[in-house]
Amino acid sequence: MATYLLIWNPEYYPWDDIADAAQEIKRKRVFSWGWSTGSRKSIQKGDRLFLIRLGKAPKGIMASGWATSDVYPDTHWNNSQTQKEALYVDIDFDRILVPGIDRIINIDLLENHPVLKKKYWHPRGSGSEIPDDVANELEEIWKCDKDNNRNKSKTIDRENVQSAQEIAEKLLPDAKLRKNILHFLSNAICYANELRADNWNINLDKNGKFIRFNVGQEYCITIYKKYSLVLVLKEVLNFTEAASVKFQGHQGKKKIISSNLRETPDCLAKVPDSVGCLVSHEHIVNILPSLEEANRRFIDYAIRNTKITPLMRRTHSPGLTAYLSQVLSSRTPDPVYTAIDDDYREQEQMEKEVRKLSIHDLEEKIKNANRCIESSRLSVTVLKFERNLYIAEYTKRKANGICCDCKQHAPFISKSTNEPFLETHHIVPLAQGGADTIENTVALCPNCHRKRHHG
Repeated sequence: MATYLLIWNPEYYPWDDIADAAQEIKRKRVFSWGWSTGSRKSIQKGDRLFLIRLGKAPKGIMASGWATSDVYPDTHWNNSQTQKEALYVDIDFDRILVPGIDRIINIDLLENHPVLKKKYWHPRGSGSEIPDDVANELEEIWKCDKDNNRNKSKTIDRENVQSAQEIAEKLLPDAKLRKNILHFLSNAICYANELRADNWNINLDKNGKFIRFNVGQEYCITIYKKYSLVLVLKEVLNFTEAASVKFQGHQGKKKIISSNLRETPDCLAKVPDSVGCLVSHEHIVNILPSLEEANRRFIDYAIRNTKITPLMRRTHSPGLTAYLSQVLSSRTPDPVYTAIDDDYREQEQMEKEVRKLSIHDLEEKIKNANRCIESSRLSVTVLKFERNLYIAEYTKRKANGICCDCKQHAPFISKSTNEPFLETHHIVPLAQGGADTIENTVALCPNCHRKRHHG
């Protein structure tokens, strides 16, 4: 069996229905088609074929298949040369990537890889042979890329109950065990929600490797395939050694695992006296009741003394709480997050990046926006108006440190930006339907800003 390289140049042959071909492979595992072999006549039935996209970017390997015929002549594929014949081979494609949507094996990798670079990847015509060592290496890379894309395509939808069910059953295949662990988890969630409904989340890992319940900024219960990790307070735990439990703590960045509670350092710096209990699923049903009170004391402290981050709030999995409610026949709540004007850390970081842009870049960002960037509303327990940072920075930059109302210099220099401190104000308030546009925005000193609102 030999391996050959066929060429697709979209400048000469537009493959308009390539996405349909890729979908057919997903449905039927094969897409059958004929392809030009250039002047190559030696391709035989059973040979391995790779298809490379050349011409316009992106360039690279984007399909593979097997020859299902020997080479044969037929009408030329180029409509301007129908009086001529071209050579073809029939192919059963086993994989097609859609350039611009899927990630193909880029031409840069082909030309710079220590093995692949032995082959010239810009042949003049279709049908060049790929040496065996290069073909073997290409197959390995092609296979790894397929596995990565398969894993990527199976990432979990946190909103979906079915996804939650699939992962729960994958991690906890035994139905009785699953119900026991999920009942413990749901009880912990309900307890935390009664204390503070806005300071916890339940996170379904995007790759399906774990389920994690977080309280404040700290992880509280994590369910893996073979074991679970439950955070507790040491002083409340009613045992110091157990054959079926390992204790987890940290010394700096080093993780410490011990069978003796007294020898285990605190697990979390922000929760004094905390320790993780690693429990094998073989023994967990008998152990969970003895962890419940100590876990609740952990929740008491963490939910009152640490604060959930904006990122953690966004990764909450409502599909999982809905699944818990179904499987346990009792309601597992979702958190209720209250929006505030600014999530300060994220806002400050974004503003730093915006301040690096030139006035021209700001104009381009605004000009090229997909819409006349009006404020969008995020519905949680209140309405939060998301302001466009480019417009805000542009307005301040054009004001050049002068208040647009009183025409005086800004009253002080900001410590965080080292620039004159002005605030942006919407002439027609966003809450009254005003647009988040340059024309509806002015830069004001704090005094004039307050006057606009309250004067």
